[in-house]
Amino acid sequence: VPSFLPDGQLFRIFNVLKSDDGVTAPAHPIFFDSKDDCLLIDVRPTGKTGQQALDILTAGTKYSGSSDIPGTSTAYYQLKNLMEALTGEDENSFINRWGGEVLYNNYEIVINNRLGADNGVGLLYGKNIPENGMSVETDLSGVVTRIYPKAYNGRMMSGTLYVDSPNINAYPTVKQKVMEFADVRLAEDISGTEDTEGLVVCADQTALNAALRQKCQEQFSAGIDAPAVTIACDMMLLADTANYADLKDLETVSLGDTVHC
Repeated sequence: VPSFLPDGQLFRIFNVLKSDDGVTAPAHPIFFDSKDDCLLIDVRPTGKTGQQALDILTAGTKYSGSSDIPGTSTAYYQLKNLMEALTGEDENSFINRWGGEVLYNNYEIVINNRLGADNGVGLLYGKNIPENGMSVETDLSGVVTRIYPKAYNGRMMSGTLYVDSPNINAYPTVKQKVMEFADVRLAEDISGTEDTEGLVVCADQTALNAALRQKCQEQFSAGIDAPAVTIACDMMLLADTANYADLKDLETVSLGDTVHC
């Protein structure tokens, strides 16, 4: 099908509904095929940038990846399909380890720090939002305000076993979760020949406590203690109207663009 990307995009139809009104055929981007035909037996990008990790995950397959994420991270994937490894909800997935925003371009996945641009496009009542054309959903189901961190080999902090969010009192209940940070290890848990690149090696329990506390703070800084807010807006295409014909280039919106509501 045509797309805002330069090339036409391939999709895989996964359901067909025929009725008197016609045929409805929802489809996924062709890259979603990797959920079925690309299984990672044991793949471990260690201390890699976003691009290096994608190169490792897609090596030897018909799929490829592109990323501008410079930060390094580590993740282990055993018996995971490629889609799970890249965009799954597991804390070990690429988007949870490296971050980024996702774009599918046929058999390539692009995961950059951000997609699109801010061209000043706005959505405003009385201008280009129709009546009843906006909804706001606030989802608290994924909020975590107390983390019980676990390092490699099941190691935990001594003393107080958890780290609290600064926002813990913003909710009527404490929202607890056990999170594993396999890249944090005690020195005694590392064999003499093991590559430690990308690992946080702790000499003793005190250092382990500090490393796990830092990992928890990073989770809170990333927003795990805040609700997920989704705003859906219908946008009237003013570029299609006579009054805005001269300004139609200013109203162009692509995937990942910032739109001011």
